[in-house]
Amino acid sequence: MEGFLQDLKHSFRLFIQTPSFTLAAVAALTLGIGANTAIFSVVNTVLLRPVPAPEPERVVVLATRFPEGPSYLTSDQKFTLWRQQTDILKDVAGFRYGVVNVTGVDTPEQAQVAWVTADYFPLYGVSLARGRTFTPDETRPDGPLVAILSNGFWKRTFGGDPSIVGKTIVLSDTRYEVVGIVAAGVETAAPQPIDTWLPLAVDSNSNSQVHYFTAEGRLQRGVTLAVANARLAAVADQFRREHPAAQAMGPQATFAAQVTRDALVGNVRLSLLMLVGAVCFVLLIACANVANLLLVRAAGRQLEIAVRAALGAGRSRIARQLLTESLPLAGVGGALGLFLGTIGIRALLALNPGTIPRVGESGAAVTIDWHVLAFTVLVSFATTFIFGLAPAIRAARTDVGGTLKEGGPRSGSTFQNRIGSLLVVSELAMALVLLIGATLLIRTFIALRSVDPGIDLRNALTLRMSLSGPRFQKTADVERLVSDGVTRLEALPGVSAAAYSSYVPLEGGAVFPYTIQGRSLTSSPFHGFGPWTSVSSRYFEVFKIPLIRGRFFNDADKGGAPGVVIINKAMASRSWPGADPLNQYIFIGRGSGPEFNEPARQIVGIVGDVHDGPLDRAPQATMYVPAAQLTDGLNARIVRGSMAWIVRTQTEPHSVAAAAQRTLMQVSGGLPVARVRSMEEIAARTTGRADFNMMLLTIFGVSAALLAAIGVYGLMAYVVQQRNSEIAIRIALGADAGRMRNMILLQGLRLAVFGIILGTAAALALSRFIASFLFHVDARDPVVFVGAPLILGAVALIAVWFPALRASSVDPAVALRS
Repeated sequence: MEGFLQDLKHSFRLFIQTPSFTLAAVAALTLGIGANTAIFSVVNTVLLRPVPAPEPERVVVLATRFPEGPSYLTSDQKFTLWRQQTDILKDVAGFRYGVVNVTGVDTPEQAQVAWVTADYFPLYGVSLARGRTFTPDETRPDGPLVAILSNGFWKRTFGGDPSIVGKTIVLSDTRYEVVGIVAAGVETAAPQPIDTWLPLAVDSNSNSQVHYFTAEGRLQRGVTLAVANARLAAVADQFRREHPAAQAMGPQATFAAQVTRDALVGNVRLSLLMLVGAVCFVLLIACANVANLLLVRAAGRQLEIAVRAALGAGRSRIARQLLTESLPLAGVGGALGLFLGTIGIRALLALNPGTIPRVGESGAAVTIDWHVLAFTVLVSFATTFIFGLAPAIRAARTDVGGTLKEGGPRSGSTFQNRIGSLLVVSELAMALVLLIGATLLIRTFIALRSVDPGIDLRNALTLRMSLSGPRFQKTADVERLVSDGVTRLEALPGVSAAAYSSYVPLEGGAVFPYTIQGRSLTSSPFHGFGPWTSVSSRYFEVFKIPLIRGRFFNDADKGGAPGVVIINKAMASRSWPGADPLNQYIFIGRGSGPEFNEPARQIVGIVGDVHDGPLDRAPQATMYVPAAQLTDGLNARIVRGSMAWIVRTQTEPHSVAAAAQRTLMQVSGGLPVARVRSMEEIAARTTGRADFNMMLLTIFGVSAALLAAIGVYGLMAYVVQQRNSEIAIRIALGADAGRMRNMILLQGLRLAVFGIILGTAAALALSRFIASFLFHVDARDPVVFVGAPLILGAVALIAVWFPALRASSVDPAVALRS
């Protein structure tokens, strides 16, 4: 320990005496460790942190699994059957998320709500500060109207009134008795913090096949996931026999359980693992840079080390001293890296985290906990041995006699050059892999921006409103609000058109089956599935969706009139290939439940394709129906929980936002308006995850290229310094300056070529891992695999040029005298 402390003090003195070396080494480590800390903090939150529930590894989400993937939404019938499987499952709970209007307070607002069954609270271990949870009777149809408040919502909206349990509050014009207050600090797996929990009324006797909520449960002790899935597959066969007309339960569909955390992270796992690999490359490049710096400094200290050895220091003692000198670098680099990583990831997530689950609003859930601290400490001290190993080995092999006779380090240190060259080649190879990956994602970014969404995104503003409550129970009530709201919005200055829609393009919505009148069915009870949207008459005009054939909706398409529907081009080509669907009739959702008991609808128009989901997916078969022609049951179950107003403006969209909000609150009798966003903001959010990956990988790629350039420059500068006497002799014997410059250039570019060849081969081998993140770009795109090496080669040439220029300007007289 005494020797260790001596070495540590000596290290600090050396670093203070060589500030340029210290700053360069600390900067490289800060960048590498900071990038790793940032990405690990996201990985820790998304992939490693368990769901906030007792025994989280046994909490599973129940789904209907199709060959193309699982569907997590379920119906009353399926949920009732799953809840009966008590030999493999317990605490089976149903839930769905949404918003309600909080009225009867000073400032009306929208509250985030979770409709849940009674077993939700024991499943997630939600503890209460006051009151109780729901009883089974309260989660049955026509059960008592009760509510449980979150601690934050209770304090924010009701001032933390301790006597509120037992009192009633008004949510969406309906009185609910408060029966409980959740304890402070309770977390759930909900995408947004929940303000209040309301009973989810599941009808065990329902024949409705509307899939509108999610089901989760806990595996019984001793039951593995494989055993549960085998049992659920048998339950799926039972369900098919008992309900032959059940929606979408074809012969290939089955029931399955999936660990909730795995279901939540979805395909983001591969994305984060790709980023983890990228930042590991950045860290290794930083370590290689610092190792090269330490090698250069160790070479300049050969005489000192030889004297120490001559005075009795053993090889292990000298190696330990050099390794100890790396500790301050690791400590300072780790501390600064932790700070840089925390600030950096917070800024990036606040900018646009896309749809990364579990990170919260603007990355609020990503925190620096003990896992992240332990990771940073581990990485910091692991790098100590990585970048301190090569100098220690070099020092242990010092020729004491030869060094003392020559009075300093000998020129042409073969070991030094070989190790340094190997490190530089490795840096260049890893930097090229990152540059190629970043370039592929940049091309994906450009390709996504060139996709036509099918609507005019410019000057379009969306505002969301919840119509849940008794006032809008009937379709006619909603239609009156829509008519008045559209008229008042279009009268505002700066507004050219307005419309209503149950869903907004690019955000997804309800998917319903359809059957074609007069066409026989084969293996499926339906002819197809597609997104379904309820709209007002000027919806297509507001979004500038082109009419291909037929007509748009008009004022005659109202309640009581013959049912009509407009379909998109994709649905026309898929269900009527080579034929004209105009004036054909279809049934939407027929057989799915009483909500869809309506006559066939006539196809009166065919419009252009609109992306209802992300831009990297092809448009689906889409159906549009007039808002006035919905059944009351469908309006109550699906539509009115959240609707959208769309405004086409003549100026910047947000310039009319305040006036539009005031107008809608007046028309609706004081209902709050939330989620005011332009369509350009919504479009940016749909590509947010791809943009996030591209932005990070580009930052990593550019950082890696700069670090590699610094490494090349450092090595070649050392080579020039090492060969100073040799170069002076060559010039004295008649070699011109250009020849000396070219000699150094050739040596440096040879390393660059080796690194580029190795990096290209590695990138080709790894291309299959990035293929799933690309859109309209080949993972082995020749433009990328030619352009990126040329860019890195140019960077390497610049890095070599300056040491080569220095070699050509050596003064033989000065060099030989020194």
